[in-house]
Amino acid sequence: MPTLETSQVFDPLVMKQLCNELKTWGDRVICLRIGGNDLMNLLGIKRMKRMTSYDTPMRSVIDQLVIQFRSNGFELSAPVFDMIDDAETLKKEVEMDLIYGFYAKTAIHPSQLKVIEMAFAEFSETHAAQARQVLSKSSAAVFKINGQMTEQSCHSSWAARTIKLSNNYNS
Repeated sequence: MPTLETSQVFDPLVMKQLCNELKTWGDRVICLRIGGNDLMNLLGIKRMKRMTSYDTPMRSVIDQLVIQFRSNGFELSAPVFDMIDDAETLKKEVEMDLIYGFYAKTAIHPSQLKVIEMAFAEFSETHAAQARQVLSKSSAAVFKINGQMTEQSCHSSWAARTIKLSNNYNS
């Protein structure tokens, strides 16, 4: 799994070139890992207690990597959470990771596994049913589910990917 952790990550043109190079590798790249601590080190910053990656300048970096790589079909693994004794903030960060569509999250301590796995399982369980409804031929083109307007034409890509990730997670 290649790790995005050098100053080249901050250059969108270099990331576009890397993306194009990785496309020539076919299916050999399962996922790219964002090396959040290495990238923050390059910026001369460190995550502080009770802060997710999304509460730091890393959010902008994450945004750009998601846009560049996810739009080209590459999966990404979220930056590691380096606060070992803060399960509450880890849970918040993993919830954001899932909203951003991350494929995985690296744990640095065994105590983090339960929090990460529970968040992925809960997300999978909650959203897979909605995704199946989006892809169902019997569903209307536009419908309401869980208080949200849902359109097959706008949400079918999300739905297919959500089901695929749910199947991967639950298999």
